[in-house]
Amino acid sequence: MVAVGRSRRQAGIAGEAMPSLIRFIVILALIGGAGYAAMVALAIFVEPTPREMSVRIPSDRMNP
Repeated sequence: MVAVGRSRRQAGIAGEAMPSLIRFIVILALIGGAGYAAMVALAIFVEPTPREMSVRIPSDRMNP
């Protein structure tokens, strides 16, 4: 219970005790971790479909 006339920080409640720089770094780390997890999930679960590929080479290049 918060005493009358005291702010939350003076009362010892840790609701807003985290500095904004630490909060910013934590948010960036969470976004980076989510992006990394999405890339890993795509690499593991998505299989490319192999196709046949043909490249036309001009006859000028075949005979030097």
